[in-house]
Amino acid sequence: MKRHMQFSLVAFLCLVCPLASRAADYEVKSVDSLPEGLPAAFAEALSTKGVSVEGAGGVISQIWLGKSLPAKKGFSPSFSIKYPFSSGQFVGVLKVVQKKEYTDFRGQELAPGLYTLRYGLQPQDGNHLGTSVVRDFLLALPIGQDKSPKPLEDLDELFAQSSKSAGTTHPAIFAILGLKESPAKPALEYNEDRDYWMLNTSIEINSDGKPVPFPFQMVVVGHAEG
Repeated sequence: MKRHMQFSLVAFLCLVCPLASRAADYEVKSVDSLPEGLPAAFAEALSTKGVSVEGAGGVISQIWLGKSLPAKKGFSPSFSIKYPFSSGQFVGVLKVVQKKEYTDFRGQELAPGLYTLRYGLQPQDGNHLGTSVVRDFLLALPIGQDKSPKPLEDLDELFAQSSKSAGTTHPAIFAILGLKESPAKPALEYNEDRDYWMLNTSIEINSDGKPVPFPFQMVVVGHAEG
């Protein structure tokens, strides 16, 4: 599979749209244990504290982020890149719980189950020119296809494995946006114009031997237009 895949990330332009809270529709709760069926290698790389996204019908999805994730030294967020990670780096685990349709940011349906989340950058080429001002995103891989939390440096393999999550030719992706400050506790924020909900929390990174919190924002409900 060629890495020049066309990711539909136009809705990242939401960064210029006003945000509002609409907690009545969805809420986030803490999870104090890791999911069942998680391979030991991934369990050791995760924080045991996760979050559960819940709606009127109950739990929709759950997310656990990595603990003390390696980060690029001297990293400073830019206009187009917000996170200090490397392509293919393991970031966390997603559990899709809701049996009815649950989609990634492209609107592709994901079946209930466990998925690893790995960091990726939107390619800078003619196929992606102008599609987004922000290049960061996460790719979801079926837990059974991902063997180790070590970086998956072969991007063609990364994209191919992720496409199996949705059963299509396109990787399953989730938007991660820039957040200025880590909240005191995980919270959901609603984008009324785009009609999706973002998880605001922090992720633990380590670039110089000392773990520190880093602001983290991920679209957990809803998808891009078009």
